[in-house]
Amino acid sequence: MTTTPLHFLNTADALTLITQFDTATDEHTIVTLLRTLCQQMGFDHFRLGFIFPSSIQRPEVRIFNGCPAEWVQTYDAQRFFAVDPVVRKGMTQSTPILWANLITECCDRQDTDGLEVMLQAHEAGLRDGITFPWHGANGHVGLLSLITRTPVLSTSGWRPRPF
Repeated sequence: MTTTPLHFLNTADALTLITQFDTATDEHTIVTLLRTLCQQMGFDHFRLGFIFPSSIQRPEVRIFNGCPAEWVQTYDAQRFFAVDPVVRKGMTQSTPILWANLITECCDRQDTDGLEVMLQAHEAGLRDGITFPWHGANGHVGLLSLITRTPVLSTSGWRPRPF
């Protein structure tokens, strides 16, 4: 089994990207910048989602996708958003979410719907990932997932490294 080599941005590159995000005015620019960030860090795909609690029953969701189109279609058609363990965990957690841990957690909790999402993602080539949740004012939630085609075999592969 192979692993994905992760790359790390130097401080100057990171600051340049952050500045460009600050001035992005349209979806195309945001997706292009996310794709650049993803590639420079050695990831294959990304997904950035924002959840705005406009109403209790139907929050407004905005997603910027850098995942394979077939997966996006499956995810939407199967309505996986409602049972996705990444989303569920991200709604209540502020620390990074390691995808490899989610499969075990789904099995331990007998969460068959969540397990189905993770297994179908794996079959679609989204084999491992890390999601960074953040929580804003008024219940707003953001989830940035950086995803690999090949597994990272240990959690040490996700440990932060200094610039």
